[in-house]
Amino acid sequence: MTWSWLGVGVGLMFAVLAPSAGAASSRDQTADERAVIEGERAWGQAYVTGDVAVVRRLLADDFLGVDPRGGFYDKASVIKDVRDGPRGTSDEVGPVTVRFYGNTAIAQAHEHEVGPAPERKPAERVFTDTWIKLDGQWRIVAAEDLDPEVP
Repeated sequence: MTWSWLGVGVGLMFAVLAPSAGAASSRDQTADERAVIEGERAWGQAYVTGDVAVVRRLLADDFLGVDPRGGFYDKASVIKDVRDGPRGTSDEVGPVTVRFYGNTAIAQAHEHEVGPAPERKPAERVFTDTWIKLDGQWRIVAAEDLDPEVP
């Protein structure tokens, strides 16, 4: 008789705890999604403001990206570009779609950039960035940029 009550008690405990575990996971994913989206916007703004600290924080040390013409770029070259300019006058990232696969996130969006003065040439980009959660922090490990205007 005692074992059956113990079984009922354990079953009730799991029934009570299971929904809260799912809720915590949902909250974590919402926070992670917000971190990735805010990171995407911050990376674009770093090119406008020259904020190298943002680039150092967001890009993994072994980051590797592909530019619209198929060339590769790494974290050091991004830091140099952000530091040395010329700076764009604005960067707007559209709605970001984020998909999670464990500690990996894929972020995709359109981006509208306006180049530096005096030309202020606008550019449209589409990007896919791969994020990995390392030591509790989201870092971009890979990026691919597409310029729909480039043949």
